[in-house]
Amino acid sequence: MLSACSNLEDVYRRLDEVETRLAKIEKLTDGANRDIKAMKTLLETQGSNISIKSYRPLDDNSGYLLEMSNGDKIVLKNGTDGTNSSMGVKRGEDGVFYWTINGQYMYDSDGNKIKASGQDGANGVTPIMRVNKKNNYWEYSVDGGASWHLVLNSDNEPVEATGGSTSDLQITETDKSIIIVFKGQTFVISKESGNPTPNPVPSEIVLNPTTKEIMEGESFVIEARITPNSISTDRIVWTSSNEKVAIVENGNVRGVSRGNATITAAIGSVKAVCEVVVNPKFSLTFDITINGIQAIDANFSIVPSDEESIYYFSSILKEEWDKIGGANGILEYERHFWNSAGSIEDALRQLTTKGSRLNQNLSYSGISLARPGTSYIVYAFGVNYDGTETSEIFYKEIKTLPEQSVSDLTFDVKIEEVLNNGIIAKVTPSNSNYTYMVVHERKSFIDGRAPNRTPQELKAVGYELASIHLRKKDFEFSQGEITITPTTHPMRKNRDYVIMVFGIDKDRGIFTDPKLVDVKTKN
Repeated sequence: MLSACSNLEDVYRRLDEVETRLAKIEKLTDGANRDIKAMKTLLETQGSNISIKSYRPLDDNSGYLLEMSNGDKIVLKNGTDGTNSSMGVKRGEDGVFYWTINGQYMYDSDGNKIKASGQDGANGVTPIMRVNKKNNYWEYSVDGGASWHLVLNSDNEPVEATGGSTSDLQITETDKSIIIVFKGQTFVISKESGNPTPNPVPSEIVLNPTTKEIMEGESFVIEARITPNSISTDRIVWTSSNEKVAIVENGNVRGVSRGNATITAAIGSVKAVCEVVVNPKFSLTFDITINGIQAIDANFSIVPSDEESIYYFSSILKEEWDKIGGANGILEYERHFWNSAGSIEDALRQLTTKGSRLNQNLSYSGISLARPGTSYIVYAFGVNYDGTETSEIFYKEIKTLPEQSVSDLTFDVKIEEVLNNGIIAKVTPSNSNYTYMVVHERKSFIDGRAPNRTPQELKAVGYELASIHLRKKDFEFSQGEITITPTTHPMRKNRDYVIMVFGIDKDRGIFTDPKLVDVKTKN
């Protein structure tokens, strides 16, 4: 007997749950159809000869009852959380109002938004709503209930029946109009039959900002200025070209997912736009520290927040960084470089790294030889082998030390023999405590870059030639007396060359005027 009683209690409990669920579905359905009828009437009343004769609060203070001049009555209800209708309307970029559910457009089985009004006030569709009791999905009918169809969202998925939040129902009056805010829309209806309130047409809408870059989940507000300023910003219809990327409500924009979206503010045919870029929200970060700065080099360290994440780092002239758009343009800049290597994946498998990179030299990270008194950018970002970024761009500016000069260093270059493949010569510095470089190049090259052979021109050539040698990781500056041979400085026969000698180290840069010796190899 105890078991039988328990089973009966379970049956009764389940019956109660079913009754509660069915009652909730009935309330949702009734509320949806009531609000559809009300909004449809409000849409058709705006700008027509129909006016509001009177309105009063409902007896239970849950909303208002409006009596129209043509005898129609409209019930507008606040509702309560969970039981309030989730139906609404929203104007599209084409100026047409469409039905919404849960704030998102309703779509038919062909993927088209369902119209609430036609172009220029023409009639739209007045759907009847119901909830499928088997799967709890919204369905609609446009033929009086003869056939029913699933309500679909923008992803072509059925929409589950849930209640909306409390409606933002407000009614205010002016001398000639009654302004109703309901379901996120503002309806302006005349108080005098046959004399609808005219809406002035703006000449311009100006938005601030007109471009914005945000992260997923981040929000910002677009300020709108209307000319003439007597027109209320409440009349602006805000739309997003891609609600999967960014959504907008009354100028408040929120990033949803990575991509681009155009936010449009419109009053009739007058429009203004704000272009929004939504970037992914990343967790990978980098700490870039500068350890030491010299005239032609610098030392830095990069520490990622995740030692197992792959990333890319490099350096670039700040002037070039600014030219390509800084952090906004560096990824595209690097992709072009990666593509030139054959394929992005092949390039990144060779160029990316993991873990901390401590005490890195600027001269081995994209810059073969820095110039004194010049600004550079060191940057790092996470990236997959297909080239998609996995972090923001992290960067830090480095400015090298200014060039210095010394007066107690000169060079003696004594040519002992000229051959067809080079020369044999001794280079003797006046002070063996300093380091220096001996480079050679075709005379036509030197004359092209230093036509007047001024110290400034020759130093620029010296830095250019030094950078070629400094790409060799085992390269060292010379010190003391050295001998030039065809092995150390190979040349081609019967050619004019210039031997260039100058003092240089990382702390000072090129610190003497370059000494030049012209030679011509034998035939």
